[in-house]
Amino acid sequence: MKKNTIYSLMKCSLVVVIISLIQACSLNVPIDNPEVSKFSYVPKNDSKSVQLNLTDNFDENHQISHGRVKINLVHDAAELKAGPFLTSSLKNELESRGLPIQYNASGENTIEFQDFEILNHRVSGFSPMVTISTIKAVLVTKDGDINIAAMVKRAKVPVWSMNEINEPCYNEPIELLVKEVAAKINKNIFGYSLSDKQVDDLVSKIESEANSNSLSYLDVYELGFSNNPKAIEPLKELASHKGEYIRMAAISSMGILGVEDYLDDLKTIYANARTWQDRGMALKSIGDIGGDEAIEFLTQEKAKWINLTGSEAKWNSLIISLYI
Repeated sequence: MKKNTIYSLMKCSLVVVIISLIQACSLNVPIDNPEVSKFSYVPKNDSKSVQLNLTDNFDENHQISHGRVKINLVHDAAELKAGPFLTSSLKNELESRGLPIQYNASGENTIEFQDFEILNHRVSGFSPMVTISTIKAVLVTKDGDINIAAMVKRAKVPVWSMNEINEPCYNEPIELLVKEVAAKINKNIFGYSLSDKQVDDLVSKIESEANSNSLSYLDVYELGFSNNPKAIEPLKELASHKGEYIRMAAISSMGILGVEDYLDDLKTIYANARTWQDRGMALKSIGDIGGDEAIEFLTQEKAKWINLTGSEAKWNSLIISLYI
């Protein structure tokens, strides 16, 4: 047998072994308490305290982490428990926003967490760890039920250690999920906003740092959490930014602000985007905007993807399921 053939066989065998090890091994990922927002909302003149009940329908064995790679999420030296973790984290975030909330089990408004999952995906030892983190909840009010969903996609190729995935693939997305849920609670119950100056300052900061600060995308999300229409045009411009995470954050944030006038823009992004990430975020934003036209569109896309295989079909179906 020629040396080149032997070398090729050994190389193939090594790749198979690496993939097998990746799929078989499990990793412990420590989850921190999410950092809270630095900006408080500006209250309205007629502000009054609101009673809120936080609950969930998770059972004791609810598995947050799923996928090709076994990831054990650890919080305070124990297995991460979805219900207590989300409840505590959401309370801290709502307090940081300055919202006048009293927690009461018989409160007039209820947030019920229905799902909290992180999908882990990795093809080989040379590919990125991809995570799609989601929360699904229902806000129950006297005027009806409101669907609340949040989704963040991240990816990281670990170079020296698997610990490199902890922050970008798990802690940062979870922090953003909690902040998005809090922002949507504010939007639907209080209607508070960040001030125009705060929005202007964020836009200036993003413009000066977007090409040099790898975490600038967090400021883009903050525009989406602002509940201020002044953030819409800057977000629309950032939705075509060359930076992947800047762009995804902007597309997602257009939906968080929930302006129906931008539904056609999001459909265009979904139809013409060159990457799945942009298409996926456009789907999410269409779901966030809601309304008859958005739901009809998602229903059509669900029918298209449901019988297809492959990662995009699976991931798009996951996103759509958050809304219909």
